[in-house]
Amino acid sequence: MKFSHSNQNQIGFTLIELVVTISIFSIVSVGLIILVGDVYSQATKHGSSIANADQTRRLSNQMMQELRNSVSASNGAYAIAIADAQQLAFYANVDGGTDIERVRYYLSGGKLYRGIVKQAGNPVNYNGTEISKVVQNDVANNGSTPLFYYFNENFDDNTDSALTQPVNIALVTYIKLNIQVLKRTSKSTTSSFTVYAGAALRSLKTNLGD
Repeated sequence: MKFSHSNQNQIGFTLIELVVTISIFSIVSVGLIILVGDVYSQATKHGSSIANADQTRRLSNQMMQELRNSVSASNGAYAIAIADAQQLAFYANVDGGTDIERVRYYLSGGKLYRGIVKQAGNPVNYNGTEISKVVQNDVANNGSTPLFYYFNENFDDNTDSALTQPVNIALVTYIKLNIQVLKRTSKSTTSSFTVYAGAALRSLKTNLGD
């Protein structure tokens, strides 16, 4: 009795087929990992940009609220101390106490700082050390793009132009904030978003609304 064997009915992978299959799987896996990583990276950057925009809006609201509540200093100094294009200083109660503080917002090295000087002495003075902290990073405003604009009592938000520098602080009744912040979707980005805000100084306004 004779038995015959046929390889045609055998099922399985040859060594070459197995190597090719593993290679294809590896290539596809690497491609998927790169794709998922890129999607995650872009989503993270986009999320950071949105969070930065929200933080800037909250900051602008805080600044405008402080400006609305600005008053003469405890030593009788005018409510506005500095009215420059990239720097603003005024007096207001910003810590919930009974004293009036000197508040200064200023740009330095692409960062917006908030500095506070407490009143001291008798008679009252503001000669103490200013305590500053960064309140906004990645600010794109520069010498040709003012951070602050100042207006007199004729401001109507449509036709009146800002007061020219150097500003006569005695004429200021309305202040606009124009802060430009880099989106930082990449290390080399120059794209930015802008937040606008404005406030009438209640202690100084005449014909302006609330």
